Amino acid sequence: MFRIHLERSVYQKFVFVLALALGVFVGLGASVYATSIGGDVSVTGTLTTTGATTLNGGVTLGDAAADTITVNGTLTAATVTGATVLNGAITLGDAVTDAITWNAGTSTIGTTNNAFQLATSSAPHAFFGLDAATYRVGIGTGTPGAAFAVGGDGTVIIGNNSSATTTLTIDASSSPIVTSPRGKGGCINMRGASDGVMYRVYIVTGGTLVQAASSSLRIEEGSCR
Repeated sequence: MFRIHLERSVYQKFVFVLALALGVFVGLGASVYATSIGGDVSVTGTLTTTGATTLNGGVTLGDAAADTITVNGTLTAATVTGATVLNGAITLGDAVTDAITWNAGTSTIGTTNNAFQLATSSAPHAFFGLDAATYRVGIGTGTPGAAFAVGGDGTVIIGNNSSATTTLTIDASSSPIVTSPRGKGGCINMRGASDGVMYRVYIVTGGTLVQAASSSLRIEEGSCR
């Protein structure tokens, strides 16, 4: 009888120790895979998280200008507030239906030559260009040679079959001078198709500053400037 009692006692002790070990193991597993941290966490080295990660509240990435933040995935519906610097090649949108909206009243570009251009990857030249160094605008060229320059085949259409009166005004702010040297009136440069010579076209008047009856259109060799 004593021997049977001893075997039961050992068996009960074994079951108790086994249950205690299982409880500790489960508790440790739960603490590893579902941890709630109420204070600050400081990590030296690389912190790797697997699976979806949610960061609530204010989040700061980096503490120095030399820090690098790399995103290999896709940012969805991201809002950036404050001054933002994006260096390198930047792609906005991934489909022709995407819209890019500027809500700012003033946009500032760089002050170097050809600071801003719009073109396709296969275009031989820019469709639109701004030369911030010389305050010039180019259509069909990224290197405008004047305040407003049209490149490509040089074709300009004004009005495009508009039902309204199409008006092209060539004006100058200074008063005209009828004696040589003449003033800064309106003038058009035109290159001859057969001889390649540059001609200027402008209006001259009679012996007074305003004498419309004797005004005439003059075409002569030379440039307006």
